[in-house]
Amino acid sequence: MKYYIYISDAKVNMLLPQIPTEVKKKIATEFKIDFKILSASRKAETQLVEENRITRLEAVCEFIREYGNVGSVDQPDEYIFDAARLGMGVTDEREFICFSGRHEGRTTVILGGSPKHLVGAEEYGPGTCNYNFNSTLPGILEYVEKVLRSKGVEKSATDFLLQNLDQFPSLVAGPRQKFEFLARSLFYDADCGGGLPVLI
Repeated sequence: MKYYIYISDAKVNMLLPQIPTEVKKKIATEFKIDFKILSASRKAETQLVEENRITRLEAVCEFIREYGNVGSVDQPDEYIFDAARLGMGVTDEREFICFSGRHEGRTTVILGGSPKHLVGAEEYGPGTCNYNFNSTLPGILEYVEKVLRSKGVEKSATDFLLQNLDQFPSLVAGPRQKFEFLARSLFYDADCGGGLPVLI
């Protein structure tokens, strides 16, 4: 059994139509699911029940794991599939959510995006989240910079973010929990800030 915390339906709906029909049929057969769930039109997507939402997510994840370039936190590739102890924090304005930590005391991990993708976020109703930040690299770095500055990290003469990214996990509120995740690798530096690798 899996407990899902964060699902970007927008990314699932973008990637699912790109999976070849033959592969969808193979996944449907392998996981004993109704092929129609993986072939729903965009118009019908908004009417999908939660079970179908998870099925579609798992189909995209399975496709990426089998056919994509997938690495780990310490050996990243186009995608990262791994588990790490991360803290979860949401800005006061509910404009951004971040999962951050240091994997095995070595690699700084920063995952981020809109709180609207949190499972159950729709229960808060419209207008409770501001979406000024997003899960693109500039959006995540903008949020990281905002947190660093709010905590008194001084701007250095050059490359402010790169020199201070390793401090970020200690500034994100929330107890550390073990999260399994599949994410697109946006940025990786093997010797960043305090000499530690950083993965975003």
